[in-house]
Amino acid sequence: QRNPLGTGTGSGTGSPTRVRDRDREIRSMADPIPVPVPVLRLPRGPDGSGGRGFSRDPRGGAGQQQQQQQQRARAALRSRFLRLLGRARGRRGRFRLWNGLGLRATFGAADVHSGHFQVDSLQTPLGVQRAALLRSGDVLEFSFPLEFPEFSSPLE
Repeated sequence: QRNPLGTGTGSGTGSPTRVRDRDREIRSMADPIPVPVPVLRLPRGPDGSGGRGFSRDPRGGAGQQQQQQQQRARAALRSRFLRLLGRARGRRGRFRLWNGLGLRATFGAADVHSGHFQVDSLQTPLGVQRAALLRSGDVLEFSFPLEFPEFSSPLE
């Protein structure tokens, strides 16, 4: 006969006392054992102010000024490049690819985020494509003839 607790003859699990002891062992193994965790303390700074590894200098200092100058230079170059692309729209230009191939096309637009140039009437060694996208990563250089009404400082 079978006992509802799963104990007794024929169940193969042993006496009810053994079952309780085994359950208690399993529960005690599931409880986490507290482990002491060491606290890492940094040494005091050389100035004795209690600063633990941190500089008392204001953030950045001279390095920040140099970074700001570089950022201003990058912004100015990007602005000039975008104005150049705006003036190049609809003009015939030359594109030289990294593989040495030279192409001529009418510049349409540039997607600076995805890095593509949209061109029309692309002249390739295999023929003329009515419209095409050139990946900017494939383009080594490009040039456009530009006319400026005022001669001084054309790109600023």
